[in-house]
Amino acid sequence: MVSIKSFFRFVARPVTGRGSSYHGIVGQTLRGRYKILRKLGQGGLGQTYLAEDLQMMIVPRPQRVMKQILPEQMNTGARRYFRKEAHALSSLKHSQIPVLYDFFEVEGIPYIVQDFIEGHDLTAEIGHYADVETVDRARCWTEQDVIIFLMDMLGILDYIHTQNIIHRDIKPSNIMRRQSDDVLVLIDFGIVKNTDDSGGSSRSIAFGTKGYMPLEQGLSNAQFNSDVYALGMTAIQAIVGIPPYYLSIEQRLSLLGGAVSPALFTIIRHLVDEDYKERCQSAKIALSLLQPLVLKERSNYRSPSRFASQSTLKPTNPPVSTVKASKPKKNLRASLDDYIRDTIANLYAFAIFVSPPALILFILSPLVFPRSTLLYDVMLYMPDNYSLYYDRGLRKQYTLNDYQGALADYNKVIEIDPKYALAYNARGVLKHDKLNDPRGALADYKKAIELDPKLAQAYYHSAVLKQYKLGDPQGALVNYNKAIELDPKYAEFYSNRGILKEYKFSDLKGALDDYNKAIELDPQYAWAYYARGLLKKDKSKNAQDAIADFRQAAKLYRQQGQAKDLQKALDRLKELGASE
Repeated sequence: MVSIKSFFRFVARPVTGRGSSYHGIVGQTLRGRYKILRKLGQGGLGQTYLAEDLQMMIVPRPQRVMKQILPEQMNTGARRYFRKEAHALSSLKHSQIPVLYDFFEVEGIPYIVQDFIEGHDLTAEIGHYADVETVDRARCWTEQDVIIFLMDMLGILDYIHTQNIIHRDIKPSNIMRRQSDDVLVLIDFGIVKNTDDSGGSSRSIAFGTKGYMPLEQGLSNAQFNSDVYALGMTAIQAIVGIPPYYLSIEQRLSLLGGAVSPALFTIIRHLVDEDYKERCQSAKIALSLLQPLVLKERSNYRSPSRFASQSTLKPTNPPVSTVKASKPKKNLRASLDDYIRDTIANLYAFAIFVSPPALILFILSPLVFPRSTLLYDVMLYMPDNYSLYYDRGLRKQYTLNDYQGALADYNKVIEIDPKYALAYNARGVLKHDKLNDPRGALADYKKAIELDPKLAQAYYHSAVLKQYKLGDPQGALVNYNKAIELDPKYAEFYSNRGILKEYKFSDLKGALDDYNKAIELDPQYAWAYYARGLLKKDKSKNAQDAIADFRQAAKLYRQQGQAKDLQKALDRLKELGASE
């Protein structure tokens, strides 16, 4: 979470740095932290990239989405939309909205850094046929699909509306289905409207998408229930298979009436009334209308992700720190829990903070006090809400240095769900790195591997533990080999195996191959250059190549602000009679 102070610093004064050109930024590292891995896509105002967060001391490194303004849009209002999106996201804390990690400018180019949501958007599941004759009814959503969808999404809308934010662009392409748990995530807050307490009636520029955007929004008068209208249109499209811009309102309702029960038809009809004054006035009211239709039993239910073609799905095994700890599939009860949790959290806040200034401080606490866990603490009243315990544990461990607090949170996750492998892995890292409990760490890694034999990071951390703490080089080598077999794209896996080969097995060629591979995977990996330089200096007696490696290591250490490691590289250069 970022602070208000940081936000206004971003607005007022650009930050300069390396690797900021519009073209060819893949492979570069911005701000010494975000390594650009590949381009994800491009829209009307900007383009998005997948980046690796080098600052997070977790293996594998967490991945982020970076948004960058297109060159041809630099002189338009795109900067303002970027700032609005960053400001909106900085005020939101919800498990179904991407986390904002950073926003900055490099040589005048704005960037936004967010969660990487591994999965697919709903265009992969919802039909977009041009006419009734071409619709494949077997690929249209069922009534049960739509009820569950509306309950889930209305919970998100109710939350953002309580934060005085209107999304203004609800449509299938802006709703992601997260692959790890099948949960829906609302994205793209670039054209949000911030309102006052008057109910959102102040005038604004007209933005939105044809068909999903209601009349009042097209007239620059977006309301909170403008988002409800767009959600209703998305639900109709899911049921009939035809986007709203191909049909009149009469055609949409006629097709809808033939596909769902009278009760659901009546509710959706109320969501998409052309007159916003007659339309369902809020997401909260819509949720209450849907409540009688909630199905009690759906043990054999398959979500609409069944319609997504395999080619649209992203690779599996997301990094540990970007995975939200959650049950394999979010059921209807979980959707209701989210809604109830948010409502009770608001009431709880009022009960604790009786004065308006204190309540305002509570609401703004993530912005004013970015290191606080106050909101986590308030939301954790639900006994099975282990997603928040897991997130709070990571925050305590890596941001607050509260290691006993992190241990308590990981223990709580495991108490609630004893089969959650990532929690054992995270607890093992904590015991290994901070609590001086190598045997306890090894037991946790073993349990993580037992629960998920494909969890590469558990094999890797177990190997590091055996190599440096337990004196088991053979066991470490077996674990490194398995981690690389499962996930061969992480430089740290190779560099640590290289150290093991060089110093425990005297396999200089194998070690050199591993250092080379680490550098190939991450050309900004200073430690791999340093390790390779030592091998060339001490074992191969190749002074010139060693000097080149130490110079590169020193350059990268300096850029990354690692003073102690920089001094080591400079000392090695001095030993060889060379300078930086």
